[in-house]
Amino acid sequence: MLSTLAFVAGLFAICAGTVAPWVNGFRDEMTTAARGDMPLHDAGRTASDQGSSGRAYDSTLNGVHFADSTGFWVGCEGKPSAVTFALDGKFKRFTGTAGLDAITPKDVVIKLVVEVDGKDAATVSVSRTSSAPLDVDVTAARTLTLSALRTKGTCGNATRPYGAVGDALLHQS
Repeated sequence: MLSTLAFVAGLFAICAGTVAPWVNGFRDEMTTAARGDMPLHDAGRTASDQGSSGRAYDSTLNGVHFADSTGFWVGCEGKPSAVTFALDGKFKRFTGTAGLDAITPKDVVIKLVVEVDGKDAATVSVSRTSSAPLDVDVTAARTLTLSALRTKGTCGNATRPYGAVGDALLHQS
């Protein structure tokens, strides 16, 4: 009888380690959907000068893990790299945490400009050790653009974007 109880307790421990995180993630997704929020990476991309800008990534920004981030490439050759999303007037706010992923060379610093309908709405400077909150009014906006340019450091080869906005959300209310 004791070995059966030990087996059941062990099974619960295993399940808690694999199922509980999934249930928590599912609960977070349902809460976001119920509020009418949408991850930025789910908005339609209307333009991107780098193919994988604007896609979903799992990122670590300034030591904080963001399982649901929107990645963006950084212009390392003196010209900003940009990605534009279609908002179609459906949202009121854009929020998230801008930073550089842990894969970025340590000395790189970038300037990220958030444009709403072609006008600068927010500008932040971020690195691997400094992130910045974003909270931008997008009421009635047609487009949102993220434009990033390296201002310090040396870029290297990368298989994914250096930049990301952690928990990048478009809010309907």
